[in-house]
Amino acid sequence: MPNPLRAAFAALKNPETEIRARRFPVASRGIVLKKLGDLKRSDARAVKKLIRPENADVILADFPSEEGDMLHAITCGDFVFCDFILRLIQRAGIPRAMTAATLSLSLKNVEKLAALLTATPFPFHLVLSHYFKSTSGEIFRAIETLLVPIPGFRLTIGRCHAKVTLLDYPDRALVIESSANLRSSRNIEQITAKQCRALHDFHLQWIEEFATSEEAFKTSAPG
Repeated sequence: MPNPLRAAFAALKNPETEIRARRFPVASRGIVLKKLGDLKRSDARAVKKLIRPENADVILADFPSEEGDMLHAITCGDFVFCDFILRLIQRAGIPRAMTAATLSLSLKNVEKLAALLTATPFPFHLVLSHYFKSTSGEIFRAIETLLVPIPGFRLTIGRCHAKVTLLDYPDRALVIESSANLRSSRNIEQITAKQCRALHDFHLQWIEEFATSEEAFKTSAPG
């Protein structure tokens, strides 16, 4: 099996190569090229124009569709991971429940999640790092204002650096393990997506144990 990062860089030289196919899809050539050197602050405006939700579709097109299927992907910063999850829900439908552990998320993504849950409420457990709470007061206040009051929303804050999203459907369970947080990133990130009930339940079990442990500093009960 080829090295994912080497495969991503090889794809830069030849956009038609088979390396860009199912196992290691690369979402953007332009941003990966910038990663070969330092991304200068003057590039920020140009990079921002390349960040579009629809760029996630190159990975979603190959998203696991059968129990046990797995997809490994290298992403390049041209879409926000929260948009990846929202577009996945657009394709797969509203889940029975969703759980997401992430280090942080942006104010814009708080608003997007609030809009989704207000329009179509479903149980959603969000696990955030205590570090994020202590350094991003404005965004955390938005979470308390926009998300916490929504019925079915649950918030846990604690010493957690995990980045995993679980979507539970009656006929399948989806697991996304990623280095990316629920916000934009100008870095090369990895995503592993799998349709697997056993893996979903494994992650759900430790998250529930963490949420009810002394390691969790703050937990809000479902509304």
